[in-house]
Amino acid sequence: MEIALDIKLHPKQQEIADSPALNIVVKAGKRFGKSELAVYKTIKAAGSLNKLFWYIAPYYSHAEGIAWQRFNDLIPLKLVKRIQENKLTIEVVTGSKIVLKGADNQGSLRGPKLDGVIFDEAAYMDEYIWNNIIRGQLAGIKGEPPGFAFFISSPLNPLQVVGKD
Repeated sequence: MEIALDIKLHPKQQEIADSPALNIVVKAGKRFGKSELAVYKTIKAAGSLNKLFWYIAPYYSHAEGIAWQRFNDLIPLKLVKRIQENKLTIEVVTGSKIVLKGADNQGSLRGPKLDGVIFDEAAYMDEYIWNNIIRGQLAGIKGEPPGFAFFISSPLNPLQVVGKD
């Protein structure tokens, strides 16, 4: 199902959104609209039947503060089947789910096959999460294609170590 969204991407965002690449890395400064693009991409993907998409921020509170309201503002209400605010989960009428997560709880990231994942502020997350947890969950099984990974981040502060506070 094609999901129409009330958003106008700027040309660089549109170029990224239109890319057929399975894994995309976007390193851009503040106010580029990285999170907005990630929300757009995730909602569009949720038009597929019975898929699971995760939006992962460095901390659960960041996922809630950065993206939760934007997801709720952008997704058309006629497509929403159920919203679980306490679990930061949106289920759409196609049966697909969008779940917001925090990289600060690695145990919560293990488990299901994923059809797509957004890493918001990816440069500030432990590489272990991608290499040893999420990557395998995106693998295609039983002839299904693999899921996409979308890494967005501001440039890393050289005084900060990846995965550390």
